[in-house]
Amino acid sequence: KHTARATLAEGSITLQAGAFKQVAEAEKLQAKLAQYGVDAKIQRLSLEDETYYRVRIGPIATVEELEAVRAKLAEAEVDAMPVTAAAAVPPP
Repeated sequence: KHTARATLAEGSITLQAGAFKQVAEAEKLQAKLAQYGVDAKIQRLSLEDETYYRVRIGPIATVEELEAVRAKLAEAEVDAMPVTAAAAVPPP
């Protein structure tokens, strides 16, 4: 007997918790998320002549995992928006 797990479209979602021009700011957010048990990675993005450091969580494969991460983010008072792994989303 297998338990049905709800998988997300495309199998995974990546959340972006922030985009910063200073790597130190990205590292600060990454450290804060780690305190709440959220594993985030920093991605360096060069856009024209600017460099951004994006703080990303994922890929997240199941609805349960997404809900657990969202609960931790709410606790940490961090807003994260879903981004697809393939799409290049310019920082705010």
